[in-house]
Amino acid sequence: MAKEHTDRSDEITDPRNPPRVLLKPDSRRAALWSYLGPVIALFVIVGVALVYWVNRTPATGDARTDGAAIGTVGRDSPGGGDPQPSFDSTADELKYRGWPGADGKTIRSIEDARKANAASQRVTLADVTVEKVDGPLTWVRHGDDRIAVLGDAAPQVKSGDVVSVTGMTERDSSGDVRIRGDIHKKN
Repeated sequence: MAKEHTDRSDEITDPRNPPRVLLKPDSRRAALWSYLGPVIALFVIVGVALVYWVNRTPATGDARTDGAAIGTVGRDSPGGGDPQPSFDSTADELKYRGWPGADGKTIRSIEDARKANAASQRVTLADVTVEKVDGPLTWVRHGDDRIAVLGDAAPQVKSGDVVSVTGMTERDSSGDVRIRGDIHKKN
């Protein structure tokens, strides 16, 4: 049998049709899940993330428990801090740094200057003879001892002049001790 064609134009043009179609239980259920489904999924994902975050074990990359910074931050952190001691007074600091007059140990001979252990000790040499002048470097002698004196400018002295030298000891690139200071010509 052939299916009869029924006229359903009344259903399409009926003004009450759309509200009744939307109020059907299947339509309401589909609308509810299309709105609530993504919200529920979001809460499930956030909940799983929170459960993981609360129950995770601590990171094991750093064995230190003191919380100190790495590098040069702070005085007590590994690798950081100031390597020089703290000083009780200015006199202690001057003594530690080898400043003139702080300890009363100003070197007064070429032999003692050449034996200087500290990188920077005060030197005052009187009545030494200029042996050789080579630019800013001047070699002075007293008896058999000689030492180089490095000045900021070429001194106004020549070989044979008797001079006095004031300055600080230092090591040159070869490790020898020399004096960085001033040369004063005797009149």
